[in-house]
Amino acid sequence: MRRQHPFDFEKWDKYLAEAEGVPVPWIAGDHMTTHPSYDSRMIALAQAFEWSDFYDQNFDRTLHQKDHDQLLEENVEMIA
Repeated sequence: MRRQHPFDFEKWDKYLAEAEGVPVPWIAGDHMTTHPSYDSRMIALAQAFEWSDFYDQNFDRTLHQKDHDQLLEENVEMIA
């Protein structure tokens, strides 16, 4: 029997509502590069969603239906 990997939308909806509009600080790294410094809960949310069945069954399926195996962030609208 296949193991289920659910995503708790109710848990994360509250967090996302609180995080809306809160700026993400950018940190200067080596060689004049910068990167975002995400809240640890945002990272946990992304990891939970990535490992959930919802991610696998929707996003990946859409990518494959549109003949893609990966997609740059700026091109996401083309599969909407």
